[in-house]
Amino acid sequence: MFRFGGIHRSVYLYAAPKVHVRDYFLRSDFEGDDFSSATFEVEASVRNYGKGNPGAVSIEVDLLDANGKTVTTLSRTIDRLSGGKETKVSLQTTVANPLLWSPKHPTSILPLSR
Repeated sequence: MFRFGGIHRSVYLYAAPKVHVRDYFLRSDFEGDDFSSATFEVEASVRNYGKGNPGAVSIEVDLLDANGKTVTTLSRTIDRLSGGKETKVSLQTTVANPLLWSPKHPTSILPLSR
């Protein structure tokens, strides 16, 4: 019988701020049949893993085009988030003339959160 002590595989430690985005969901819907505008929505769950109230906390999402240029910025401030609590934040904007994706021209729009 072998008696090996310790950890015998890769171990990763992950540290996050006490107040951070725990989960998020991105949705985009075209308005009308001409694809001339789209609604972009972000739903984020922000949780305070600390014990106290951290004061005002803000969430910011930049929507970037394929070249890395900012198309629009969404932001919201959470005034109060008690210790151990979680709140859902919804951010929404309309994007005029969005770039359409096709197999011949695979364009992408990237969200970047802060």
